[in-house]
Amino acid sequence: MKGTSFLRLKLLTVAVITISVGWYLLQFASDDQRHLWKRILTGLFGVLSMSVAVLSLWMTTMRISYGHGLISSYLHIIIISLVLYTRYSMVRKCRESWKKPRKFQEEYLKLILKANAATEYIKDFRLGSVTSLSDLKKMHPLTDYERYRPYVDRLAKCEQGVLLGDSVERFALTSGTTGKSKMIPYGGAYQKHLNRWLFGIFFDVRVNAFGADGRLQREINLYTAPKLRYSEGGILMAPASVITKSFRQFLVMYATPADGFSISDPVDSVYVHLLFGLRDPYLRCVNTSFTSNLMSAMRMVEQRWPDFVRDIELGTVTTTNVPPEVHQTLVREMGGGDPKRAAELKREFENGFEGIIKRVWPHMTHVHSPDSLGLKDTLLKSYVKGLPLFGAVLGASEGIFGINLWPTSPEKDEFVLMPGLCAFEFIPEDKISEDQPETLFIDELQVGGVYEIVITQLFGFYRFRYGDVIRVRRYHFNTPVVEFMYRSGQILNVHAEKLDQHTVKNAMDAALTHWPHVSLEEYAVAESTLLDQLVKTDADHRPYYVVFLELSPPPEKDSIINISLDKIDEELCHHSFTYNSFREKGSIAPPVVHIVKPGTFDRLHDLILDNSTTSANQYKVPRKLRTVATLKLMLDNSI
Repeated sequence: MKGTSFLRLKLLTVAVITISVGWYLLQFASDDQRHLWKRILTGLFGVLSMSVAVLSLWMTTMRISYGHGLISSYLHIIIISLVLYTRYSMVRKCRESWKKPRKFQEEYLKLILKANAATEYIKDFRLGSVTSLSDLKKMHPLTDYERYRPYVDRLAKCEQGVLLGDSVERFALTSGTTGKSKMIPYGGAYQKHLNRWLFGIFFDVRVNAFGADGRLQREINLYTAPKLRYSEGGILMAPASVITKSFRQFLVMYATPADGFSISDPVDSVYVHLLFGLRDPYLRCVNTSFTSNLMSAMRMVEQRWPDFVRDIELGTVTTTNVPPEVHQTLVREMGGGDPKRAAELKREFENGFEGIIKRVWPHMTHVHSPDSLGLKDTLLKSYVKGLPLFGAVLGASEGIFGINLWPTSPEKDEFVLMPGLCAFEFIPEDKISEDQPETLFIDELQVGGVYEIVITQLFGFYRFRYGDVIRVRRYHFNTPVVEFMYRSGQILNVHAEKLDQHTVKNAMDAALTHWPHVSLEEYAVAESTLLDQLVKTDADHRPYYVVFLELSPPPEKDSIINISLDKIDEELCHHSFTYNSFREKGSIAPPVVHIVKPGTFDRLHDLILDNSTTSANQYKVPRKLRTVATLKLMLDNSI
């Protein structure tokens, strides 16, 4: 491409100049008639100049992403090379922690207690005498967010020494999947500790799986700028994934210009990232927050591909809600258009969308998209066909808890726990409903066991139940390898049946097999107690589920009768012994199933983003509807 060819010419020019300068300086340094300090200084500059020449020549042999300039290409390769060559010490430490997980857990707890020793919380609950996880377990109860809310509220006013030993740099807002959004106080010590452990092993996994080539190949990150809020004391409040000013220099690794990361409109932001990504045939990776975001983005490509082709051909940017100054910068960065690339894309789009990611980006090595909604298999058979799809970490706003060492596996993502990043306890699944159940430590878990994760963290939360439930698949060295199952706050429970979303999703998929030529786009479920707040009815006093399905192709109103909606109830009975038992006894009434209009779940997305602190990057379809407003929207859009 013209842009990359011109950059190679610039790099060759720099190489020629720096070789000439370096040769002259080294000749000067070799003159023993000069002062020693002048020779040393000149020799150092000569070596530096020759190093720049070698680097520049090396860069000309690489695949270079479209849009790179001279400065951005040097910055890109320096960042990637530094991370790659400095990762080894942390990789060794991770492996040591997997061999001795309990030792590292005890050490991390001591780090927490030492860092927070002078805080009011430690003093209020007499944790100063705690020296081990066993001590903490005896002296401190399991907690939820309400225990910390008064302390967090004081931190928000810039009070010091309340929960954590250092100052709060920002509050990470949770997505509110299991209820009201929470504020997690991030201090500098916590963020440095997290980054030190995580980046080395993350890049090591990528190098081992996909090689170290492509250091000048960019990626796309389908990021939407969240609404920034500030606490009473002026502290930033935003999702954990927010891109702050300190990260701006790293944006050279992405195809989108830096200003594109400031777009807050969820449609325009994704369009812009895709546009600049599609312009570049040498893209290395696609990154999204969740597989649902990836699915939505690829549907946008499928529906609006003529817009993308036209914009790339003409050098325009078709948006509706982008600030004018940002739009002008984006148009300038498009560089006047690329008819050749536009023709390539048009040809591929006209051939269909199976495996489209690999076809429009033939040099791509993988797609990074965490899958908590069960969409991985569908994507691997459609848009992502021919590429590995994986989530790199098991985490939440409350921390990073595990890392995926097996990114090329087509199976459900698995994560080895990180003993150096969090002090863990685990509640067996049959005890989750208890207020203060007995817990297990990281070296006491059984393969096949299902557990709720309990965490103690450097930001001052102790034995905190944040909601994730995992299953142990096997061990890596002496540390559990787990898969994500569900969030405890998403459990359906109208009559003590406690139906988790993993079971519900399996039942939905099984019901779908009874309906020929129909696929399930999305689903959500509400408990009848929520419906009672909206519509009073005497039809049946027994509790039940209200199920909403969006199908493809969407059935006409008159044809719904041909879909056996009772299969939902039948498969729920088949997949859950407890649910089936209560149905047989008549304690739970049959579910009421609604087919909704196309686009209903898009409207649900907009409603939640407009009326909560959830950002577009955090959004996941709420499988359990928890508010009257969301239930009313779904009912209003039923066919």
